[in-house]
Amino acid sequence: MAAPRARRVLVAHAAMCLAPILVKGKGMRRRHGIELHEQPWVPAGIRNVFRDALSGTQRLAGVYEGIAPRVVEWLNEIDADGVLDLCSGSGGPAMTLADQAESAGRRPRVRLSDLFPDVERFEQLARTAATGDVTFEAEPLDATASVRMEDFPARTILAAFHHFEPELARRVLADAARNSDGIAILEPFRRDWWHALTFAGLGPLSFIYPFIDGFTWRRFLWCTALPVIVPMFAIDSTVSVLRCYSPEELLELVDQPDCEAFDWQVGHWRYLLVFQGTYLIGQRRKE
Repeated sequence: MAAPRARRVLVAHAAMCLAPILVKGKGMRRRHGIELHEQPWVPAGIRNVFRDALSGTQRLAGVYEGIAPRVVEWLNEIDADGVLDLCSGSGGPAMTLADQAESAGRRPRVRLSDLFPDVERFEQLARTAATGDVTFEAEPLDATASVRMEDFPARTILAAFHHFEPELARRVLADAARNSDGIAILEPFRRDWWHALTFAGLGPLSFIYPFIDGFTWRRFLWCTALPVIVPMFAIDSTVSVLRCYSPEELLELVDQPDCEAFDWQVGHWRYLLVFQGTYLIGQRRKE
């Protein structure tokens, strides 16, 4: 039963991927919709499986391979060995980027943090990493009201910046410009019809996630047996695309006095041939 159903899921996803060919590639206005996994009524166990599936999918897709050389170049330019990862979620995106940065020439030490830290998951990642490679903030860390960490002068926000509405996003960027030497914001999509429609088709793929990235009963329960992750993945992936800032909008966000000490660069990178991510990278201007 599982194999035929999995094949039907893959066929449906392929059809979804072909659908955008019929759609003109015009831009779309940013819309700050609701992502289901962020809602307070979602049980923590389901939210954690969702984050786990999201980060696992990013790792399997190699989403940061195309931008990793630029990240390594940025780390070299600001001479940073340590990175404070903000809004870490499950911590998976930070680990994926660290692995792909290592392949590109430099692996940073990572300190995980979040306003709602998943301490159990952070502890697991710290135990399995090389000594000192992964540490974490056990207490909530507000990305708009942080302090400088000398051992972690660089910052990243991975697949999470779209969660901030413009005013809050400006405050996050201003805080980074005051309390770090650089920040890299990487979103594994861009806001257009192609990504909105294809990412909507990712939901069914989460049904088979427990069988392609390591089986656990918790993953099996919420992805396959009671597949609440399937519609959540489809809806939240689409909403994430609609929330994503364009490069021009990112430059508007840093057009403020608190960000003038940084040089900023925006753009896109490509992965899996047909998908693109969006980035904003800033670093303190050298005197």
